[in-house]
Amino acid sequence: MWEISLGVELLLRILLSALCGSAIGLERGIRLKEAGQRTHCVIAVGACTFMILSVYGFLDTSGSLDVTHIACQIVCGIGFLGVGIIYKSDTFGISGLSTATGLWTTAAVGMACGIGMYALACCVTALLIVFHIFLNVTHMESFGYTIQTVTIEVDDLEDLKPLLKKKKKAYRAKILSCEYTRNEEKGTVTVCFRFRMLGAIPLKDILQTIDNNKSIRGISV
Repeated sequence: MWEISLGVELLLRILLSALCGSAIGLERGIRLKEAGQRTHCVIAVGACTFMILSVYGFLDTSGSLDVTHIACQIVCGIGFLGVGIIYKSDTFGISGLSTATGLWTTAAVGMACGIGMYALACCVTALLIVFHIFLNVTHMESFGYTIQTVTIEVDDLEDLKPLLKKKKKAYRAKILSCEYTRNEEKGTVTVCFRFRMLGAIPLKDILQTIDNNKSIRGISV
């Protein structure tokens, strides 16, 4: 039987892993990433629990004990989750890399909590939050980025792909969400984009885009 003091310590490890995972996921959730606070918290707690089982769950078994066996499976399992988050689209490009690597590192934080390396877990949590926030600002180059919502009515959805690629590069834009509805009576498709971009879209550019693309019926920003 476990001593009460050991049980309390293991509970504290799980609570610390939950706190660290929540702190990492909070920043991800605020920026509307694929995996938010809840996902990061659950991954950290799960990794912590597996590490506790790996170290303390088989003490009564005879023979040699390999405490790294479960830990190796944690690393592989989180790797599969990361693959599911990363996706590539002809229109949007590659997305989810930062979130996938963040989940992988969050699992490492949970493992550190599970094995009792509290200082390491807290330091990695702080560093991960700093990387996500400040390196993202450096990548964005300035605070001039804004969130824009653009609605486009077009005859054919395929006609938007080359236009989006061109405008994404011109405005350094990142598409956050995309929804579309089809109007059977008019034979058009209305697409609503929400994206982050540098500055705002000039009216001159909107009018020029409509003139140069006959399939576009209208644009509203």
